[in-house]
Amino acid sequence: MRHPILFSDMLREGRNLRMAMMIIFYDAILAFVTILFLLFNTESYEGNLYSYSPYRTQFFMISLIQILAIFIIIPFLVESCFSRDRESHVTDQFVTIPNFAEEYIVSKFVLVFLEYEMINFSSLPILTMYCSYGSIGWREILRLMIMLTLFTFWAASVSVFSFSVISRSVQAISVNVLILSAFFLGTLMSVELIRSSSSLAGNYVQTTPLTNTLSLFFMAVNPISSGIGYYVNITGNNEIVSSYCSHLGIDNTSSLFIFFYYKLAALACLITGLAFLGLAILKMRRERKI
Repeated sequence: MRHPILFSDMLREGRNLRMAMMIIFYDAILAFVTILFLLFNTESYEGNLYSYSPYRTQFFMISLIQILAIFIIIPFLVESCFSRDRESHVTDQFVTIPNFAEEYIVSKFVLVFLEYEMINFSSLPILTMYCSYGSIGWREILRLMIMLTLFTFWAASVSVFSFSVISRSVQAISVNVLILSAFFLGTLMSVELIRSSSSLAGNYVQTTPLTNTLSLFFMAVNPISSGIGYYVNITGNNEIVSSYCSHLGIDNTSSLFIFFYYKLAALACLITGLAFLGLAILKMRRERKI
């Protein structure tokens, strides 16, 4: 807590009721959806046998809701931090601090990251309901928390970059949406372009090591890959990955692919998140020099 900006921000947020109300509202919605899933589940009994699979699928759906909430809520958390500082001219007050750009960007990122981690971990009592209904163990809960932390890190980095580059909130949110679209949809379009360049007649696809490497690279950069790895782990259903890889002409049956690919996708999220933070720091450095 040596930096005054982060220290003052955490003091202010700790005295603000906004965070507490946000957690209550978030958990209330999540609990309502979870209870609805549990009440209206009619597929748990197959004859005289109790089936866990519907509950495990529901657990993944709850996880998907939490992931979508990350990309919706975090930009507004970042917007409130930057807009408040711009209104009070905080950047002008602390301009004499050495390494100001690094400290300022990191402090905003840490503040938003910790705030949303409180939201993530507040949902644990609701998620543990599936431990008894769906035979969800502590390992699945731990994987979910790691995945939510990973997406929180990535989304907060992208949002901090967007609001450090653009001063107006509406334009910054638009830039944030464009970046998310480029990673979620642009990478898929790039993979399809690579596939179309390798296509011959009919459904036959002729691939080369270069096209396979490029396709796997764009797929790994896409954060959806980390979520699919979590889905495969929870449900045990690998049909989506198998069908899409066969569509691209990529062999995904090897043990090395199964073991390493999803871990590389998670590493790609971390690297791109750090890259966005670095770009935000460089942008602020140039502004302060001017």
